[in-house]
Amino acid sequence: MIEPGDVLFNLEGEKAIQEIESIDAGVLRIPTDAPAEGDTVLVGQVIGWLCAEDETPPAEFPAVDPDTTAATDGGPPAPSAEPAPVASVATPSARRPASSPRARRIASELGIDWTTLAGTGRGNRIRESDVRAAAAGSGSAASTPSSPGNVRGTIAHRMLTASRETAPVTLTTTADAQALASLRKQFQATAGNDPAPGYNEILLKLTAIVLQGHPQIRSTWTESGIAVPADTAAIDISLA
Repeated sequence: MIEPGDVLFNLEGEKAIQEIESIDAGVLRIPTDAPAEGDTVLVGQVIGWLCAEDETPPAEFPAVDPDTTAATDGGPPAPSAEPAPVASVATPSARRPASSPRARRIASELGIDWTTLAGTGRGNRIRESDVRAAAAGSGSAASTPSSPGNVRGTIAHRMLTASRETAPVTLTTTADAQALASLRKQFQATAGNDPAPGYNEILLKLTAIVLQGHPQIRSTWTESGIAVPADTAAIDISLA
């Protein structure tokens, strides 16, 4: 059975790969003549049916007008569908444990095999917290570099090439720091005889929180893929 939130397939366009999730529960029925992995699909094209257990899907797919949905000559190619393994849900023994898309993404970043985890969510669904708990317990944050998708790999390679062959450009921006200043005043008011943390210390703490929640920010591009460094106990500020 497919549950709401389960990933049905990956849709790859010119700029990104998008996970298409189910918005309802049911049995996924994919005909033998449905688009295969890597095939180009038209906008609005039907690739399968989400049916009730005793429901029979239509014998034929509805026709799609290629004049209004296909990519125009010289334009970007139409996205292609990459059916995920959920197509085999008809065999209960072959089902993977239920998990959220975010949990699978974090597991990929941290090098965790989420299919071996015991979920704490509803119906034993694996959540992001389960993945992070497994990573903290196993110390596996410094895992083997993960292989990026086609789009991310191309972007990373081009950015790396540009950083080597072109002059860097420094960009600046402004931000409203009234809340930050108010927070520091609160620390000063409650510090008593102890020194209150300054802006540098506050920013370091905020940065550490962000890095814990988004470890991919610390990743680096290598020839083997995207590598996330092991957790460290320090954040350095360098002055030039």
